[in-house]
Amino acid sequence: MPPHLTFLGWGRPILPAAAAHLVGHYAQGGAADLRGAVVVLPGGRARRRMVELLVEEAAARKLTLVPPEVVTVGAVPDLLHQPALPAADGMVARRAWSRALRDTNLDALKVVFPHLEAGAPLREWDVLAELLAGMHRTLAGEGHRFSDVVRINRTSALFDDSPRWDVLARVEKRYLALLHEAGMADPFDARLAALEEGIRRHEGDVWLVSVAELPAVTRRLLEASGATLHALVQAPAELASSDPAAFDAWGLPVTEHWEAARVPVTDEVLRMVERPVDQADAALSALEDLEGAYTTEDVVMGVHPQSEVVPYLQQRLAARGVGARYAAGTQLMRTAPARLLQAAADFLDGHTYPALAALLRHPDASALLRLGGVEVSGAEALDVADAYFGEHLPYKLEGQLPRGRERGGAGSADGDAHAPDFPSLVHALDSDAALGAFHEKKEKKRKKRLSEWMTDVTRLLEGAYGARELDRSKPDDRHLVDVLGEIRGAALALHRLPGILDEECSGAEALRAVLAGLEGEALPPDPDPTAVELLEWLEIPLDDAPVLVLTGFNEGFVPDSVNGHPFLPDSLCRLLGVLDNRRRLARDAYRLTCVLHSRERVRIIAGRSTAKGDPLRPSRLMFRTDPTALAPRVLRFLEGRDAASPGMDLAALGLEPAEESGFGTPPEPIIELAPHELPTSLSVTAFTRLMDDAYRFVLEDMLGLERVDDDAREMDPMVFGDVAHRALQRFGRMALADPPQVDAADEDAVAEVLVRTLRQEVANRFGRSALPAVQLQAAQLEERLRAFAARQAAWAAQGWQIRAVECKPAGAGWPLDVDGTPMLLKARIDRIDHNPRTGEWAVLDYKTSTKRETPEEAHRRGRGDAKEWKNLQLPLYRHMLDSVVGPAGDPVVPSGGPERAHVRVGYVVLPQDPAECGFLLAEWSEEEMATALDAAREAVRTLRRGRFSVDDAPTWPGEEGWDALRPLLVEGWQASGDADEGDGDAGSGDGAGGEAGGAQRSVAAGGRS
Repeated sequence: MPPHLTFLGWGRPILPAAAAHLVGHYAQGGAADLRGAVVVLPGGRARRRMVELLVEEAAARKLTLVPPEVVTVGAVPDLLHQPALPAADGMVARRAWSRALRDTNLDALKVVFPHLEAGAPLREWDVLAELLAGMHRTLAGEGHRFSDVVRINRTSALFDDSPRWDVLARVEKRYLALLHEAGMADPFDARLAALEEGIRRHEGDVWLVSVAELPAVTRRLLEASGATLHALVQAPAELASSDPAAFDAWGLPVTEHWEAARVPVTDEVLRMVERPVDQADAALSALEDLEGAYTTEDVVMGVHPQSEVVPYLQQRLAARGVGARYAAGTQLMRTAPARLLQAAADFLDGHTYPALAALLRHPDASALLRLGGVEVSGAEALDVADAYFGEHLPYKLEGQLPRGRERGGAGSADGDAHAPDFPSLVHALDSDAALGAFHEKKEKKRKKRLSEWMTDVTRLLEGAYGARELDRSKPDDRHLVDVLGEIRGAALALHRLPGILDEECSGAEALRAVLAGLEGEALPPDPDPTAVELLEWLEIPLDDAPVLVLTGFNEGFVPDSVNGHPFLPDSLCRLLGVLDNRRRLARDAYRLTCVLHSRERVRIIAGRSTAKGDPLRPSRLMFRTDPTALAPRVLRFLEGRDAASPGMDLAALGLEPAEESGFGTPPEPIIELAPHELPTSLSVTAFTRLMDDAYRFVLEDMLGLERVDDDAREMDPMVFGDVAHRALQRFGRMALADPPQVDAADEDAVAEVLVRTLRQEVANRFGRSALPAVQLQAAQLEERLRAFAARQAAWAAQGWQIRAVECKPAGAGWPLDVDGTPMLLKARIDRIDHNPRTGEWAVLDYKTSTKRETPEEAHRRGRGDAKEWKNLQLPLYRHMLDSVVGPAGDPVVPSGGPERAHVRVGYVVLPQDPAECGFLLAEWSEEEMATALDAAREAVRTLRRGRFSVDDAPTWPGEEGWDALRPLLVEGWQASGDADEGDGDAGSGDGAGGEAGGAQRSVAAGGRS
């Protein structure tokens, strides 16, 4: 029989109203004896609150309370029926589903999963197993097995999907058989069996309190139990006779009524803002509007986990000295130990650099390195890895890794002589003391049964966290202990797997199996009566706080919806009686109506976009109002007229104003340097940066602000140019050898040397497993070098001979006199040629940028007489030529130097189009060369003034690209050089203040910055 319905109205929250009704119903003499009653509630949090309210209600009436049994809807079947065999928990069920899939004929499975392969790793089977387990729970709750769906598809569905469901029915049958062989029962199938076989009678009353959803199997079990059924409904009694009816015989909301009913969301309670951060500000503005009439204990905030508002709310409240207690707790999969296991599994799976980088970024990775014998902090390990990646671009970390060039220490990014090199980090992680016990090596396949791996899992966690001293009185330590306990519990469940479900797998698969047991599980937050409670939407109607601030009032959140399910489309759900989107809409419309009627103060906040700027749709429930209000409300959402209150005085709620941040942008608007802090030498190429932006020059070239990361997926301009320079440098030295090892006039010989050197450099630098794009770039560079060989032969045919490569001024640098105090200029000139036929000399610089750029384009800007220097490299090379020496310290040009009219400067360009390779010489007059010296002196004067302001920095509108300093310095500077394959001076570091940064510039600063 259906339950007896009691309508409690909706003038007050349902739980206090239900508690009052129950105590009144059972009050007799001086007691309220509810021991024979079972109270059923939708959620665990409401279950705990109901016990508190019953105690309070009985005390207010001066009655002795004998409490009832309070359970959730999901626990009702277990209350009414105990299967003969022990019920399989989620971990065992997942393993059984995974095994059942692999026991099914692969050709049959491909009807359902066409891309599934026999050798697919265990994790792929486990993902499918979790999908089928969820479908099984959903359908079994409504009394269906997969075979029932086959029948319904054939007889009633718009589209006959029975071939796929027939295969799934076979998998389900095998799953149930496996559990039976293991001596266990599926709890959902056992309930179906109980209905067929009959259940024992339940004596006493069962009270359904505010239950808006009740699975069909649970209803049938309740009817079959013989219990006296009651349902307490939060609604006025007159709705029972509405047309269409608002509630069915069980007190459940009727879809036809509630999907069309008006929801009293008024303009007064509704706010519409832009992003999640604005929703958080609007929520705090709602607290300000309370004007001290309530405390934080009277307030609850509604959130949706996918609306992105939670972290902003927590931050905003924490800034005012108030906690935000997120009732959903912390997802175990988001905790540090679980993430460490996930990162370790990813690394073990492919042994790739991206997986290693993710592992090293974990704050506890240093503990794993320590297990492998390497004492290094996480930040140091990341510096080493990022620097190595920037140089070698590895992908697969297999075989003998290139050692890397010396960087002060053993390959360290910052010159620390004690820092390990990158191969040492990999070796430490691969050692048996760290992850080696899990690593699957070709010569020694590490395959064991899943249960056997659990000893290694617990040993790994002990190694990572066992050395810590933990104090359970500290929240962070207590949470870590609890998380480790949950992981240990999951590992223990796998260790005790029935033999038929215990199978061989790799170490990475074993780690993932443990993590699968944590999916969807959360650690509850610590009790905190002073914190503002954050509840997810489905918990809100059962809360009894007088003030509600509901965020995330958007489609997909409120009302909830499920779209695009691969097996259960909405139309099929409707045929099966499974919860569909119409019922979700009706349910949420009813719940929101209850909330709006039963709370003293309500504020509802909708967002227009996600944190990334993707648009959000307003909730449909926003428009269940007077038709005359629809158009203004739509315009209000689209036009963005709402805004959060900017200044908030929340002292009345116990919220203190946030302290003003000490961080500003830029951190140092003006940088002042004392004379002794100023450089006494500069690289020739540094003048470009100094003249362009002195403020940024000081940050990067003098204070060490740089970018080191592993974002690259190919050789960046610096690396590409450096590789090309090494090949060209090797060719030049071979041409200068005595006797020459290559004829610079022989195109084929030059090409052979260049290509051979390039391939050797790529092999030495990147190894056998570099990123795929590196091999493509190397092939492209080969084409450029072959084209250069032809131009070199033609150049040599004109009489030009190589006289020096990679040369520099003698001593500490070439002195540039500036107001009587010299500035030493440093340089490393790529190449100097001489033509005995004409007596000319040529100072040349290699350029590997994507586009062909002439010396004039690279060095000067403006038109006509208004031209000004922006780059002084080639003019300064010419002025210092007399002092340039070779590797042995001998002058490159004869004593006294050549006549200036006989010195040419220019580029050897190797652009993306090989046809454009060649020698480009500048055509600057003596007067123009002199003005270059004047520009250099003025730049030095700017530097020597010692005061640099961000206000003097230029803005470059219209340029594309991302610059790491943009967020820090506000203005939109761009990284120099092409974003493609080369920037001319890559690899030509000129010494102090030289090519620092380049394409690797960033916000990792040394010095005072």
